Amino acid sequence: MATESKLRAVVREPLLHFAVIAAAVFAADRAFGVEAPAAQDPYAQIVVDDAFVDGLVEQERLAAGSAPARDEALARWAREERLAREAVRLGLGAHDPILRRRLVQLAELWLEASVALDEPSDETLAFVLERDATRYAIPDARAIEHVYFARRRADPAADAEGARAALDDGAPVAALGDPFLLGARFPLRTRAELAGSFGEAFAAAVFALEGEGFSAPIESSYGVHLVRVTERRAARRPALDEVRARVRADWREEQTRAHVRAAEDALRARYEVVWR
Repeated sequence: MATESKLRAVVREPLLHFAVIAAAVFAADRAFGVEAPAAQDPYAQIVVDDAFVDGLVEQERLAAGSAPARDEALARWAREERLAREAVRLGLGAHDPILRRRLVQLAELWLEASVALDEPSDETLAFVLERDATRYAIPDARAIEHVYFARRRADPAADAEGARAALDDGAPVAALGDPFLLGARFPLRTRAELAGSFGEAFAAAVFALEGEGFSAPIESSYGVHLVRVTERRAARRPALDEVRARVRADWREEQTRAHVRAAEDALRARYEVVWR
């Protein structure tokens, strides 16, 4: 769907219309070597229908907040179309890199959007899940509670050691340490997620903790912490239903890339680069 949306957005651009016409005229010129008579030139006629004009009116309504008269909308569009086609006839912009880039972009999106895929079976998705088990594995995680001691203290590590002794004697957690902006409790977090919040050394120390009590002081990028692990989740391989949407999306992307590569290989065989 994302590819189709991008394709629709590109196709609506007037500059792209000009580029497509330019490419077609250039191809015709290379093929025949002479200018076709106007009566035989398909670009000499600007063909529209009611649905197209309705689209012009709606486009202007969305842009301006009010719907124009149909003949006015068509006249404005037809003027631009005539000028674009005349610019192509005169050869203006024949070597413009922006137009070339637009054509390449359209071709890339068109190749992606033209791939028609059947819905994958459970067997196919299960194969992908098994093949790429590491990618879809649910990593181990820890939920923690911590008591924080800010670096501004004269000796935060010593203060943390004293607080740990107080906790062992039954002191309430809320009465110790300094306020921490991110809070005192964190639900299940992976090692990477904890490292993103506190630094890799802190995350490694937390994941090495055993038991249920508060740890010895652990340093982070913020200061010093006493940490207690409140929940542990072991790493595991998920069932298909837990990751079905992700596996399906990855499968579709993989299949689309394969089809696009095949299409580009066909183009490589069709167009030869010749030195002269």
